[in-house]
Amino acid sequence: MKSTRSGWRVPAPLVWGLAVSMVAVGLLAAAGVFSEDVDEEGDQVSRVADVDMSSPERAAETFLDAWRKRDHRAALAASTGRARESVADRQRRDRELSAAERGLKEQVWDAMAAARLALRIEESQDLDDGAISLRGTAEGEFLGERYVREVSFTVAPDEERWLVRDFEFGAILEGAELTRDLP
Repeated sequence: MKSTRSGWRVPAPLVWGLAVSMVAVGLLAAAGVFSEDVDEEGDQVSRVADVDMSSPERAAETFLDAWRKRDHRAALAASTGRARESVADRQRRDRELSAAERGLKEQVWDAMAAARLALRIEESQDLDDGAISLRGTAEGEFLGERYVREVSFTVAPDEERWLVRDFEFGAILEGAELTRDLP
């Protein structure tokens, strides 16, 4: 470094290197590489669904979790038929959001990812084509309130795994009305 009348001068390559590094860190942070979303208890929150399609119930739980977290990759892997078309449509709509809309909605999505919903099966029915109809509730907490919503899934065998073929989110039995369009 050279001395000038006003003090020390920093070489241009060092300035450029620091600037590029700061921009790279900013872009990685914006992309979520360094983000550590946490729930109200301070536990790590993942927007990635656990995938288990070994039984009809687990496939339905996987799909519910992936749908709620907007983990389109997992939801597509766990679905077929109308359910898969619904995931692809939702993924397309998410991609069409402006940056501002996406930023606002991601706050809600993160809150949903933190909410641990359990699938409670109340009724199971074998269908003629080998598929199984499951009816029950998705239960947990959302935004500090108990949340219970009717859910139903049609799950079909696919070699050694099960895939959600159709689904429906029914009436909200307990919870905030603002969650009407959310699982």
